Amino acid sequence: MLNYFLANNQSLYPSRKYYQDNRFVLFLWVLITLIFVIDSWATHRYNNYLIFENTFRNLLHEHSLYAVYPAYHDDANHYGPIFSMLIAPFAIFHNWIGLLLWNLFNCFLLFKAIQTLPLTEDQKIIIGYIAIPCLIESMLNQQFNAGAGALMILSYTLVNKNKGIWSALCIVLGTFIKLYGIVGLVFSFLPKKAGFYLMVDYVVDNIILIAHAFSVS
Repeated sequence: MLNYFLANNQSLYPSRKYYQDNRFVLFLWVLITLIFVIDSWATHRYNNYLIFENTFRNLLHEHSLYAVYPAYHDDANHYGPIFSMLIAPFAIFHNWIGLLLWNLFNCFLLFKAIQTLPLTEDQKIIIGYIAIPCLIESMLNQQFNAGAGALMILSYTLVNKNKGIWSALCIVLGTFIKLYGIVGLVFSFLPKKAGFYLMVDYVVDNIILIAHAFSVS
């Protein structure tokens, strides 16, 4: 299964240290995900996931997706209508199983998206480490931020592989789930190098903002 998420053959680097291996980065990502899932279970702090899975229930019963349901969770849903269908495969399980699968889904989706970037193996490993604060923030709050970031990356890499339909699908899906997914549309109108540097700038800016948020909290 690991080979599916790793773009290159790790046997090409027999002398590499364990921390210079993409498999170790993936292991670290999964470990971080599991730690925060267990923390959410232990503290019963998974309100965001309860909001998400309740959107599917409201869709089935034709109730408002944006009303407040204090009997089930605090706050209200702020995601687009299509999100209630995306969360459906997870909402059918008991909450603690659904939460685990949801966070793992976002973890693997972002990791796989990074592997599609036109970078060397070493550069992908570096990004894997740099993106850990983003991953922690997403797993801590059960957010779709990792998944949304993955859709943006895929919208860029797919359009550069002349897979415009699939790139457009990522843009539309990301936009209908969370409005800032429309950022992916920019990559369709830029030269490959300009689009790549804009993607890197976007990722770095988000990491800085998340790091700042952790430092002042």
